[in-house]
This record gives sequence, C-alpha cells and structure tokens, in this order.
Amino acid sequence: MPGRKSESGSYSERLEEALKKVYSSEQSVRADRHLRAVGDLVREIFVEAGFNEENVLTRSAEEGEKRLRERSGARLTLPGYYRVTKDWDLVAFEDDNLVAAVEFKSVSTSAAKNVNNRVEEALGSAFDLRSAYSQKLLEPTEPWLGYMVILQGTEELYKIRKPKRTLFSSNKKLGWDKEFEDASYLKRYAILCKRLIQSKPHQLYDAACLLVVKEIGNEPLVEEPDPKLGFEQFVNKVKDRASSRPSTGP
Repeated sequence: MPGRKSESGSYSERLEEALKKVYSSEQSVRADRHLRAVGDLVREIFVEAGFNEENVLTRSAEEGEKRLRERSGARLTLPGYYRVTKDWDLVAFEDDNLVAAVEFKSVSTSAAKNVNNRVEEALGSAFDLRSAYSQKLLEPTEPWLGYMVILQGTEELYKIRKPKRTLFSSNKKLGWDKEFEDASYLKRYAILCKRLIQSKPHQLYDAACLLVVKEIGNEPLVEEPDPKLGFEQFVNKVKDRASSRPSTGP
C-alpha cells in the first residue's frame, strides 16, 4: 500500500494542531495525552513516507488501532539482550523485518528529579536493542531508532544548578564535563539528545527531537530550543529511513 499524501501545512504546524486537540479536551493535560497525540502524528508521517498502515503500530488508545494489533497479532514488544523484552512506543516493520522503533517521553513536572532517570532510560533502551541486534536476536537489518522528549515549560526547567562535586575526574577544576557548567535542566536535556545521535563514541539513536510545551490559556505554545533537535529535522530523518528501508520485493 503506498503512503498517503501529506496534509496541508508544515509538520511543525501539524504538531501544534495535534497538541491543541489534546488541550481542548482537557484543562490539565496529562503526559500520556501529550505522547498519544505526538505518537499518532509520527505514525502518520511514517505512513506518508511509504510504510503500509498496518506495519506501523503505536500505543494509541483508539479502538481501531487496538483491533489492528489484535488482528495482526503484532505487539510493540521487542527483544532485549540484557533484559528479556522492552515495549517501545512506535514500531515500524516490513514483512518480518523490524525497520524502526521510536521512544517518546514526556516530563510534565519535576524536571530536576526526572532528568537522570530519563538519561538512564534512553541509554538503556537503545543499547539493549542494539545489543540484541548484534547478538542476532533481530535480523536481518539493524533497526533505525528515534527518541523524542517533550518537556513542560515550567520555571524549574530553566533553573541553573551546578552539579555535585565528583570524587574522581580528569577535569580537576570543575569535576564534571565542562559542557554542563552553568547548564539549566533544559540544556541538560539538549546535551542528552545531541549526544544520543552523535557518531562518536557510538551512535545510540539515529534521530532525536526535543520540544518544550508551554500552556497559554487552554492552548499550547510549542518551542524548539535547538533547531538541530527540531521536529522538522526529525521528520526528514524518518523520510530518509523510509526511502532506504529494506525492499519487500515485487
């Protein structure tokens, strides 16, 4: 089945529209509603890029999507190497070949308390799945991995707080990586996302996106703190993966 044609408007505009629908349905938006709206939009993008609709699954609560998963027998559960399995938020495949997996995270409050947990989750999920591939628990193609984090634009997110002094470090003056000097919690998330997709020392994800959502009345204002981590570039990388995905034959 060919992909659907793109709807009018840029992808960033479509993102804002998707989040507006969430805000119009609830005065106080829960993190899972953020993720559902974004996950559904990213699924649409995969389909528009050429994937069969039935081959892109998300955690959507829509009844049609639930029936699709039940009918196909497909799940969002992928094998791990250091753990048995891991449920991802979006999975795209061709025949029996996993092509892409995407992890969505939303931090609505307590940015300071959650940042280290988010880092550990992001590292663990990608390293575990890539290890499963290297151990031939997934074949034949190494999957494309995406990571997207949505932060609530609270005052705490912009606070600058020095890290704790470390016991051992080659940087005797600071005691930590100098890039974290005078870094807000938002900047720490940006550093995380950039390093997840860096080729050195090893690339854990193929694409990352960082968004900040501020509530203005009953509508969201979506900000992209770094254009290199913006939604449009994430979409372009999805399209690149779609164009280079394994052929399923005639």
